[in-house]
Amino acid sequence: MKLLTALAVTAVILLPVRASAQIGTPAPSSKTTLSGDPNTMPLPIKGHLVFWGGGGLDLDVLGNITNGSLGTIRGTQMLIDTTAFPDVYVKTPRRYSAGVGIGFAEHWELFGRYSQTNTPASTILIGRFGSNDNLFAVSFDNYKEQTVEVGLRKYNGSSRHFRQYLQIEGGMKRVQPINVNLQAPGGAVAARLYGQSRMPTAGIDFGVMFEWRHTGLFIEAGGRWQRRLTGDDTDLLGYGLDSINDTGIRLYMPVTTGLYFRF
Repeated sequence: MKLLTALAVTAVILLPVRASAQIGTPAPSSKTTLSGDPNTMPLPIKGHLVFWGGGGLDLDVLGNITNGSLGTIRGTQMLIDTTAFPDVYVKTPRRYSAGVGIGFAEHWELFGRYSQTNTPASTILIGRFGSNDNLFAVSFDNYKEQTVEVGLRKYNGSSRHFRQYLQIEGGMKRVQPINVNLQAPGGAVAARLYGQSRMPTAGIDFGVMFEWRHTGLFIEAGGRWQRRLTGDDTDLLGYGLDSINDTGIRLYMPVTTGLYFRF
């Protein structure tokens, strides 16, 4: 997975540059600016709309879904271990997105984007009942998220069919409630862990586009930050587990590819 991450970042940062030189004459180059010859360059940015759709993966997810906490079930002391998101949501999250942008200057574009992900959860042994050796399983709801962002994209120099860009974005994210099922000896206990969460998110991406007339392909990679989920202690207080959802921020690296149209 780390190799895939490195390849994606390398692909979106590097562009081919060709140059040749002749003695006594200026050296021609295929690299020019975005305002180059309209017969050989992609459509200009300013005044043009762009629509796109794509999908990708959220790589290298960092952050915890549970915080280590001591509690009591049916008079017996028990412990829930600190658990990271990738330990519960073991499949790499798949993200789908759609967006629209408008060029307002020669190199600048304002855009909006919607994305969502639905990541299945695993049942894992993170509970200890009465002793450290008496483990029990805990199951979680799927991680369901919808995000709306706005951003600013800056295009660098382009060759005949390639564009390179850097963008920043921010917005609001909604994560559906997450419940747990503590499968302790003597009978499982269901509890609300997080309520519906609305939190800010921010990120930065590097990308490249291959464009032919009005159509193109893109690939981008970057980093995302989101604030902590909203804990729900309604059920947990009765078991002394109200600190289990005192977790922090979530970080991840999205890699996205897709198809776009510029008009």
